[in-house]
Amino acid sequence: MYGALLGDLIGSPWEFNRIKHERFELFSPQCAYTDDSIMTVAVADALLHNTDPASSMRAWAQRFKPQRGGYGAIFWVWLNNPDDEPYGSAGNGGAMRVSAAAMLGDTLEDALKKATLVTSCTHDHHLGLNAALATTQAIWMAKNKASQVQIRAALEDAFGYDLSRPFEIVQRDCVHSELAIPSVPEAITCALLSTSFEDCMRKIVALGGDSDTQAAIAGPIAEMLWGIPEEFMRELRARIPAEMLTVIDGLYLR
Repeated sequence: MYGALLGDLIGSPWEFNRIKHERFELFSPQCAYTDDSIMTVAVADALLHNTDPASSMRAWAQRFKPQRGGYGAIFWVWLNNPDDEPYGSAGNGGAMRVSAAAMLGDTLEDALKKATLVTSCTHDHHLGLNAALATTQAIWMAKNKASQVQIRAALEDAFGYDLSRPFEIVQRDCVHSELAIPSVPEAITCALLSTSFEDCMRKIVALGGDSDTQAAIAGPIAEMLWGIPEEFMRELRARIPAEMLTVIDGLYLR
């Protein structure tokens, strides 16, 4: 969960200023939370307190405005129309906000059930939903001490993703996309090829894709694999509103 918010911060300056190298300042003055952090907190709040995830997302969207970026056009319409049904999204937004399901799931089945609940209210297209489930499974397995090799094999078997490509090939082929395919397998691949949390973040930004969202997807996986350096946590607490951090801190206490 901290990894999701850190990924959002680190990736935020590069979403529309894309680069293909790893030589960048991790925490520049341009780093700021986006809609990705707000929706991640909203989902965590709903799962922690057993409330309706759609209502929670709408409430948090009213409470905080993104410092950088903004909501997708169709999602923004959904946020502002409480009676709207799921709209068949095949985007990567479901995977971006789902990390609380993995953190709170007692079993993999429980985690995937929670992920389906908080995703299907918008992302009921099978590609969007599967991306959220794959992300949840990767985080849950890493939390439970599975190796990168084991996670890769399990996701390839369950979801048919190709997660075995070398980073250089993924980077070469990556273009900016907000669709679950290809952006979510790209993000998971970076996490499974990483050697530290920082290495994962640098790989994500160097893809040159949807950097903030992909980093928010990969961040929790890398967090469970490697932990987060203390200096990164200090940056997080200096840049994320206290009200949002209270929710995330509560999740870890749970």
